[in-house]
Amino acid sequence: MKVICFECNKLIGEKTPFSDGGVTHTICEPCLKKTLDRLRDERRHKKGGHHPVTSTS
Repeated sequence: MKVICFECNKLIGEKTPFSDGGVTHTICEPCLKKTLDRLRDERRHKKGGHHPVTSTS
């Protein structure tokens, strides 16, 4: 059974049963880092920890 990243579809490896032609999903390290960073940023914005500067002109 092939293991692929659900974000980027990169082949991560295989797991038993190896004769199974199916696919299962997980998340690769780079996509996990990107997702965690995005979630931290969203949480900071939601809590009011960061307010982007916007132009009024």
